[in-house]
Amino acid sequence: MAWKGTQPPGYRVAWMPKGWVVQGSDPYALTIAPAGAKDKDPHVFLGKLVVMLQSADATAPPASWADQLVNGRPGKFDVQGDTQILTFKVAGGQWVVVQAPVVLGWDSAELAKFAGGVQVLAAAQAGRG
Repeated sequence: MAWKGTQPPGYRVAWMPKGWVVQGSDPYALTIAPAGAKDKDPHVFLGKLVVMLQSADATAPPASWADQLVNGRPGKFDVQGDTQILTFKVAGGQWVVVQAPVVLGWDSAELAKFAGGVQVLAAAQAGRG
């Protein structure tokens, strides 16, 4: 569904899954979770939809991941356990990471559709590690 609420610092999203809410945000990550999620800590990403810049210590996503374009820009997709990961390059040259739980039911194309609506704002910062 289209996102109409206050946009958090660091990232702007065009839409969110129905029944999900922004759980928290800072310049390092935007965390979106089901409205009734038991874990309310926005720094715990398990089972949540998360947007962040790729770590400052990394140069690019692993070449072994599957190719997945996002708005015509290069991206890489992988599933690790019960988490899907899509890493894609934005116009400014930064790599953005979107993590989504497999239970959300999205395939790589749906995750790329969500990622296509992500904007990285000037306040966004890459973590380390």
